[in-house]
Amino acid sequence: FDYLLKPIDANDLVEAVEKLSKSFNQQEAKNMFDALLSNTANPNPSNKKLVLKTLNEIHVVDTSQIIRCESHNNITEFFFCNTATPVRVSRTLKEFEDILSDCNFVRCHQSHLINIKHIVRVIKHPSPSIKMSDECIIPVSIRKKEILKLIDSKA
Repeated sequence: FDYLLKPIDANDLVEAVEKLSKSFNQQEAKNMFDALLSNTANPNPSNKKLVLKTLNEIHVVDTSQIIRCESHNNITEFFFCNTATPVRVSRTLKEFEDILSDCNFVRCHQSHLINIKHIVRVIKHPSPSIKMSDECIIPVSIRKKEILKLIDSKA
């Protein structure tokens, strides 16, 4: 929606919140503001909240509950631990890769971003892939094969 540069200037923060409140209804603005407060109060990146705006709703989710993200052109689908229904957001996977990179997410394929905390198994042969906690098998591209070493070192 907007961005703030570090160190955060109080006036810039006030302007961003005012823009937010003008463009959304009160409940949507409150959800986004609550996520902002939670993220700034919590220094642990694995416990961050993410705001996902769909066509009809705004979801505020814990990043630790995201198993994986899958891209379909400029649509990103989020798959969660606690629900079988994915959330579809009209933003690119690259945008979420940048946001989630410090929250234990790695891009293992041009269409897949995974939470390494939800990896069940790394499959090396016949083709590199990763089994996630939702039982989905995610391919690992040849160019991203070094990701398997990173995952082994964090496991």
